[in-house]
Amino acid sequence: LTPFQLRLTGVFLAVAAAAQDASVDERAILLEFYESTGGHAWNENYGWAQRLPNVCEWHGVICDKEEQQQQQDDNGGSVTGLKLNANFLTGRTPASLWKLPSLTFLDVSYNPHLDVSFVGLNGDSTTLRHLEMRQTGTTSVTGVSKASKTLEVANLSENKLDTQFPLDLFELTKLTSLHVAE
Repeated sequence: LTPFQLRLTGVFLAVAAAAQDASVDERAILLEFYESTGGHAWNENYGWAQRLPNVCEWHGVICDKEEQQQQQDDNGGSVTGLKLNANFLTGRTPASLWKLPSLTFLDVSYNPHLDVSFVGLNGDSTTLRHLEMRQTGTTSVTGVSKASKTLEVANLSENKLDTQFPLDLFELTKLTSLHVAE
C-alpha cells in the first residue's frame, strides 16, 4: 500500500470506530418527541420547555437512578421511561422515540389526540417492557410485534384501532398482561 492509501485507511478506521462508539443523543430524541407531540401546549412541560441540561429533571422522564448517580456531567442517566399520561400530547410520536436505548416503560395514556406510531421500533435493540396507551388516538399497532422479545405488559384499550384484534399482537410472546377493550 502507498503512504496515501495507508493514511486513507487509517482515517476510515478512525471514523468507523468513532461512529460505533457514538452514543445515542437522548436529549435530541426527547426534544423531537416534544416538538412532534405539541409539547408547547402540554399540561405540564417543566424542563422540556426550558430545555434544562439534565433531561432526568424534565417532567415525566424517568432515568436509571444508579447510572444517574455515577454520571459526572449534567446530562443525568439513561432514560428508562416516559410517564406523560393525561398531559394533552397531540400529533404522532416520532420514529426516533424507539431509538432510546434503555426505554423500558412508556405511558402516554389518556391523550386522545395522540397517535402512537411503532415505525422505527427495532426488535434487535428495543428494551420496551411496559406500554400504557389507553385512550389515545392510535389507529394502528402495526410494528409493535418488533418488541416481541421484551414487551410484557400492554394496555391498548379504548383506542381507534383500525382492526378489532390486530394480528401483530399474536407475535408478542413475552406478554403477561394485555388489555384491548373498546
